[in-house]
Amino acid sequence: MPRNYLPTLTPLRGIAAMMVLVYHYQVMVMPLINPNKSVLINKWYIMVDFFFVLSGFIIMHVYQNYFQEGFQWPAFKKFMIARFARLYPLHLFTLLMAVIVYIALVSFNVFEQSNDFIQIMLRPDAILANIFLLQASGIFPEPTWNSPSWSIAVEWWTYMLFPFFILFFARTKALGKWLAGAFVILGYLSIMLYFQPQQYIDRQTYMHLSEMPNTIDVMVGSSILRCICGFLLGMLVYQAYENKWGESILSNSYLMAATGLGLMTGWYFNVLPDIVSALIFAFAILMAVYNNGRIKRVLNNRGLTFIGDISYSVYMVHVPIIIAYHTFRLIIKSHYSVSDEPGTSLSEAAFHSPNLFTTWVAWVGLLIFILIVLLVAYFTYNFVEHPMRRFINRQIKKREAKTNASNKT
Repeated sequence: MPRNYLPTLTPLRGIAAMMVLVYHYQVMVMPLINPNKSVLINKWYIMVDFFFVLSGFIIMHVYQNYFQEGFQWPAFKKFMIARFARLYPLHLFTLLMAVIVYIALVSFNVFEQSNDFIQIMLRPDAILANIFLLQASGIFPEPTWNSPSWSIAVEWWTYMLFPFFILFFARTKALGKWLAGAFVILGYLSIMLYFQPQQYIDRQTYMHLSEMPNTIDVMVGSSILRCICGFLLGMLVYQAYENKWGESILSNSYLMAATGLGLMTGWYFNVLPDIVSALIFAFAILMAVYNNGRIKRVLNNRGLTFIGDISYSVYMVHVPIIIAYHTFRLIIKSHYSVSDEPGTSLSEAAFHSPNLFTTWVAWVGLLIFILIVLLVAYFTYNFVEHPMRRFINRQIKKREAKTNASNKT
């Protein structure tokens, strides 16, 4: 099957990024829905796993031919440089954004007054780990600096395994698919039943989280297993796509709409285990690439396509903006004698005793926040992410051309 562009996946990536943004607003700024009544938004951390599954699918779609004949260093080098150009420049830029916010907090002597999650994230001793994409390795108990970058780190290291996954599938055929599927299920279960419960209690105390034990929401240590499971699942989904498995059924627009509604309902009532959500993501991706009807027309509108195009920037800039908001509020409170006793700010009151007024303010704040994030993401996409990716790839092509020319002479 030719490596054609799959347009419906871009809007899905944008929707997932916006859902992660809303989740972080819910737990870091103000609750949009009282988590004591529903954990709908609090469950949207799971959209990171959608990214992992989607990544496995797309990387398989674009790069599988690199390693069909076995592992070769030139092909591996070319693959990793391409992924570095895609991920790292924006990661470094958003890390710098977070460092600038930290400098402001310290310069105005308000760091000690900041929220617990900010003090845990902005650790000077974690900068090197972030630079070398080791922030999710378990060196630190929580993600640091630009916290969403933990998923970029584990995805980077998972890329290292991609050629070997390709070789495994090539040599083991159908058996390999069954073994990989079993690994995915057992991996997710081990996170839900062992790794995540150990990490959950401490995080709950400062992140305003609802009672949701036994999830796959781990961001350090076993987070690499979380990524590998999603990535392998995406690779399996791509092989099903190549074989047109279930196309006649899964291409139905009503089925995809019902699947989305089912996910939201399951999350709202907190009756959908994360492992089931991840498996549904696999089917949702197949539905999207197969669909040529109403769903495709809805997804491929200009607005969703635009958000999809800048989705990586949206994902990476929104938490530094949240930290900047808290920093600005602390500076104003501290240096302009704004009275705000601990626990009495509107944001804190919304977490402790949400009501109609705080909910209304939260939703208005979310709209403003989304506009700011989209503006910043548009800037970083056009002036950091996209140009740096083209620059790195162009430099590599120039170096390859020089090497080929010298070899000929």
